[in-house]
Amino acid sequence: MLKKVLVFVFCFCSFVFAETTACNYIYLNRSPYLAGMGNIDGVFTEYMTPSGNPALLGFKHGWELEIGGGNTGMGSSLGRLSISGKIKKIGLGLNYFGYDYTFEFIDYGGAVMGDYSNNGKLLFLSAGIPVWSNISLGVSLANIEDSYEYESESKSAEVSFGGFGILWKLKNFRLGFHYVNVGDAEIWESDPLPSYGRISFGYEKPRFRIGFSAGGDQVSGYSSLGFEWWLSKWLALRGGVIGEEDVTQMTMGASIKIGNFALDFSKVVTDGLKDISYSALRYSWGVKKEEEVKFLPLEEKKEKRPAPQKPAIQEAKPVELPVQEGEKINIAVMDFEARAPLSQSEAAFISDFFRSDFVKLARFNVVEKNNMDKILAEQGFQQTGCSTAECAVQIGKILNVRIMVVGSCGQLLGQYVITMNVVDVESAKIVYSDDIQVSDPGLLRNKVSEMVKRFESSIK
Repeated sequence: MLKKVLVFVFCFCSFVFAETTACNYIYLNRSPYLAGMGNIDGVFTEYMTPSGNPALLGFKHGWELEIGGGNTGMGSSLGRLSISGKIKKIGLGLNYFGYDYTFEFIDYGGAVMGDYSNNGKLLFLSAGIPVWSNISLGVSLANIEDSYEYESESKSAEVSFGGFGILWKLKNFRLGFHYVNVGDAEIWESDPLPSYGRISFGYEKPRFRIGFSAGGDQVSGYSSLGFEWWLSKWLALRGGVIGEEDVTQMTMGASIKIGNFALDFSKVVTDGLKDISYSALRYSWGVKKEEEVKFLPLEEKKEKRPAPQKPAIQEAKPVELPVQEGEKINIAVMDFEARAPLSQSEAAFISDFFRSDFVKLARFNVVEKNNMDKILAEQGFQQTGCSTAECAVQIGKILNVRIMVVGSCGQLLGQYVITMNVVDVESAKIVYSDDIQVSDPGLLRNKVSEMVKRFESSIK
């Protein structure tokens, strides 16, 4: 009974915010880069720990190994080892945390009554997977082993518990929730372990992050606010505040990054208790270049880029065709010529867009693609690559049409370029020409429709 009372007194003196739960050193399992920014550990995928929100692992890039430790300033030492990464779509993480605390009992006369030591080992195994492009779910399984020793007597206990988390990303905003110790697992026969949940909000840019967390356990509520600012690609500063009832903790930290290595430092300044310090060495690998965060120089970010110029609307030149009013014009659309890097199959799809739009207009009779291929095959004529006026005239006479539509499509400097030429079979001349440039492939369909309508409106 005396030993249990000593354990309770120790926990109460060391952690005023956890009065009735055991093994409260769980809260000291913090990575220094998160501790420095108020322990906002639920929303930022670049800074995650397997013991935090497991859903962050769903958006993990590459692998990371962290070795670190800390000191509470009260004779206790902290040790951490974490590794996390992704195998196909599943993110995996392993976190080990060790706690060791020893002190002496001294009576009023200054005599040592005995030594008391408390040791804890915490192991987290976590996994996360994206269920949508912007939502990830995660689960965690933890095992804790707690032991204490007083004079010549010692005792230990062990228990396992689980947790879960969710993360939602919307552009630069983040929303996350995670819960630890689902089911309120207990240790030492009847002492409950902390069961806590947190909801976190975050906003991040390549060089700046700010976040807010709120939650609580069986005893008290919890809230924190933190930020991070990268002064350069190798130096970051962090700060934050953690509040819990009447206890306030100020946090500060920094990181120095050199290549794939990073050194992290942080300090938590508390009211009435000793300050807590953390440090760690991280090594990252396997991150693809397109997934790396780009840090532009400040002067480059300040430069205003010129606003993109809207392309001038082309005025369609009138096309003179001797047709009777209300008379339909026979027309055929050849498969457009593909220019690298587009393939001929992609060019064929774009050609189908033109045929479909001409069919929708009552002014034209469009030769169906399969019939056109059949007629040309019977004549031994290959239409692939036919983009010149001479070729179009030959095919137009075989198909017995008045107008042939030919063209080409490709990519130049990241833009889709489509050129359309209309050939009058009787005069063997190009009577109309149009072209477009589109950077977004989703706009191709609408731009093709605009080209067809411009041609129709130009016919006298």
